[in-house]
Amino acid sequence: MKKKLILIMSLLSLFLIKSSAQNCQAYFYSYSGGGTTMQFSDSSWTNSGNLIYAWDFGDGGSSTLSNPGHTYNQNGLYVVCLSIISTTGCRDTYCDTIQVGSIVNPPCSASFTYTTDTTNYVYFTSITGGLAPLTYQWDFGDGSVSSQANPIHGYNNSGVYVVSLTVNTANGLSCNMIDSVFVNSCEAIFTSNISGSGSVNFTNQSIVPPQTTFAWDFGDGSPRVYQRNATHTYLNSGTYVVSLSTFNASNNCSDTYKDTININVPPNCVAGYTYTISNATVSFTNTASNYNSIKYVFGDGDSSSLPNPVHTYAQSGTYVVWQIVKKLSCVDVFTDTITVSISPACQAGFNYTVNQGSVQFSSTAQNYSSIFYDFGDGSTSNQPNPSHTYLQNGNYLVCQTVSNSNGCSDTFCDTISVNISQPCQADYGYFLSQDTLMIQNLAQNFDSLLYDFGDGNYSTLLNPTHIYSQAGTYIVCQTVYNSNGCSDTKCDTLLVAINTCNAGFTYQQQGDSIYFYNTATNYTSIQYDFGDGSSSSQANPLHHYTNSGTYVVKQTVLNISRSCVDVFRDTISVSVSTSCFANFQIGIDTNNIGTLYLINTSSNDKTHSYSWSFGDGSFDIGRLPTHVYQNYGPHEVCLTIYDTVMNCTSTYCDTVGLDSTGKIVKSRGYTIKVLEGDFIGVEESNPLSKLSIYPNPVVDAIRFNIKMNESYFYQLFNINSQVMTEGKMHGNIINLSELKAGVYFIRISNGKESIVKKLIKQNK
Repeated sequence: MKKKLILIMSLLSLFLIKSSAQNCQAYFYSYSGGGTTMQFSDSSWTNSGNLIYAWDFGDGGSSTLSNPGHTYNQNGLYVVCLSIISTTGCRDTYCDTIQVGSIVNPPCSASFTYTTDTTNYVYFTSITGGLAPLTYQWDFGDGSVSSQANPIHGYNNSGVYVVSLTVNTANGLSCNMIDSVFVNSCEAIFTSNISGSGSVNFTNQSIVPPQTTFAWDFGDGSPRVYQRNATHTYLNSGTYVVSLSTFNASNNCSDTYKDTININVPPNCVAGYTYTISNATVSFTNTASNYNSIKYVFGDGDSSSLPNPVHTYAQSGTYVVWQIVKKLSCVDVFTDTITVSISPACQAGFNYTVNQGSVQFSSTAQNYSSIFYDFGDGSTSNQPNPSHTYLQNGNYLVCQTVSNSNGCSDTFCDTISVNISQPCQADYGYFLSQDTLMIQNLAQNFDSLLYDFGDGNYSTLLNPTHIYSQAGTYIVCQTVYNSNGCSDTKCDTLLVAINTCNAGFTYQQQGDSIYFYNTATNYTSIQYDFGDGSSSSQANPLHHYTNSGTYVVKQTVLNISRSCVDVFRDTISVSVSTSCFANFQIGIDTNNIGTLYLINTSSNDKTHSYSWSFGDGSFDIGRLPTHVYQNYGPHEVCLTIYDTVMNCTSTYCDTVGLDSTGKIVKSRGYTIKVLEGDFIGVEESNPLSKLSIYPNPVVDAIRFNIKMNESYFYQLFNINSQVMTEGKMHGNIINLSELKAGVYFIRISNGKESIVKKLIKQNK
C-alpha cells in the first residue's frame, strides 16, 4: 500500500511540474515480443538537451535503455513507469498498466479506459478480473468518488486529473490502477528564439495528452507546419502573428496560442537569369543582384561559376537549372525548367543467328526511316528483320544501311560464315532385363547427346547402362546436338518389371513339432523367428515347442542386390501334451566305434506307440529300435509317440552323425541304438538282425528264416502305430489272409531282443 501512495504522490508532483512549464514529456507504447517478453517503444520528447531514461517494469525489474525489452516470470497485469530527465534539468514520468500473456483466473486485476465529451463529462469503463462479486472504489482526482463499475463523472473544469480505481475481490484480494485523465485539456503554448537573419526557432511547451496533433501558422502566408517544434525563416522584415493550434480527438479538446514577433531582415541577395536555346546549346543571361558569389547547376551533372555561361547538353531532355547566389549570410536560389530537343543521329546495326544455310537477322538500328540489307550473295531486302537462306557454304559480307529525313545515313557490315551440313539424327537400340536397361547408340551427325531415363536420371555416355529402382512404365529419350544448331530426339516407352523379394511359408503340425515349408521367392538369405526365443536360417526348418501356447512366427527374407526386405507372419497354436512327450538324447559308445546311442527320455506308458524315422528312407517302431546307416552324412532322426487311449501325440527330431573316430559329426556310415533313458553302458549285438520275412508283398501268410529253439512273440502295427494283431509264434508262419491291404510293421521279439520289419499286404 505504501508503494501505491508514493506512486500517487509522485504523479501529482509530476503533473504540478507540467502545469508550470512542460519542456519535456514522458510517454511510451508497449507490445508483445512473444511468450512473457514485452517490447517498449519510447515516444518521449524534450525541447532542449538529451534525455536519460529510467524504467520500472512493475515486477522489480528496471532498465536505462530508450527502447528496452523485458521478460516477465509469469503472466499478469503490471504497472510500468517511464521517468525521463533531460540534460537541461526537465523531468517527467508516465505510467501505464500492461497485460503480459493470457491471464487465466488472475487473483485480482484492475484497469480502465475512458472517453470524454465537450461538456467535461468522462465515461469510464473498467477492465477487471478476479473472484466475483467485485467491488469498485473510484477516486476521480477532484475530490469525487464512486463505487460503480463503469461510472460517468462530470468535471467542473477542464484539466489533467489523476484517477485511481481500486478493485476488491470476493476472496479478499485488492488491486488498483492509477492513470492520468485529460479532460478537454489541450493547453497550447510556445516560446520563440529569433536570429538576425530572419530565422526563428519555435519551442512547443504545450500541456497536452498523448497523440495530440500540432499546427503552426507563421503569419507570412507560408504553408502550415504540422510538427511539435518548428523552425521558420522569414524573407522580409515586419511584425508577424504566429499561432500554435493543438487538437486531440480522443479527449475532445483543442486550443490555440498566438504570439507576435518582430523580424528585421537585412537586404537580401536575389538570384535570377534568362536563357536562349539553340538545338543542344543553352546561353544563360544573369539577372541576379546584391551577391558576392554565383553558381549554376545545369541538371545533367555539370556546373559553372561564370555569371553568363553557355552550356551544351549531350542528350535531349527536360532539365532543372539552379542558380545559387550568396552574400554574407544571405543565400538565394532561382530555378527554371529547360527542355532541350536534340535531333538524334541515325545508327545502323544488327544481330543474327545461323542455322545451317538459314540466317535470321535482328535489327538494332536507331533513328532511321528507311533500311536496306545487302546479303553478299546478290540478294537484298528492305525489311528490318529479314530471314535469308544461302544455297552454298562460304563467308558472306552482309551490310545494313539506314537513313532518316534529317539527311543522316549510316552503314554497318559483318561477315557471316555459312556451313550447311547433314542434319543430326537421334537413334538407339536397347536391351531390357528386369530392372537393367542397356542402350546401344545409333545416332548420326551429332557432337553431343543426352539420355533421359524417365525416372529423374540422365546420362551423357554414348552407350549407358541404367538400373531402375522401381517397376513401372518409363519414357526413355535420346536427344542429340551438333555445332550447326541441329537437335533431334527419339523416345521409347519401356515397361520395367522388377521381381521383388517375397516372404512366405506354410506349415504342418504334428503335436508339438511344426514342419515349415518355405514359399518365399527372389531372396538371398532367410531367417525364421519362432516366437518362443528360437530362430533358424534354414529354408524349411522343423521346430519343437516345449510349451503350449499361441506363437507368432515371422519369416524375413533379404535380397541384397535389389535392396529388398520382406516379412511374412503367421500365428500358430501349439498344444504340447503332458501325457505324450517325445524326446531323446545322443550318447557315444566309446568301446564300439561307429555306434551312436539315442537315450530315449520320452514318456513311457504301456498304451504308447512309438514310430521312428531315421532320415535315410528307413523307419521303425517300438521304444528301443536299432538302425544301421550305410553311408556317411548327417541324418534327421524323428521319434513320434501316439496314444489312442490318452488321445495324445508328440514328435521330437534331431540331426545326428558320427565320423570314423567315433566323434559326433556329420559323417559316413554308423549304427544307431536306442536305449532307455536310465540305461548307461553298451548293448550286446542283436541276434535277430539277420531275420528276414517272405514273401513281401504278402497275400495270405508270411514266413520267417528263424529257428524255433526258443519262444518268439510278434506285434503287427499299421502306419499309425496301432496294434492290429499280436501273439506268440507257433512255427515260422503267420496267417495274414484276413488283414486289409496296406503298409504295416511287424515286430519279432524273443523277450530279450526285437526287430521291426516293414511289409506290404495285397489282396487276392
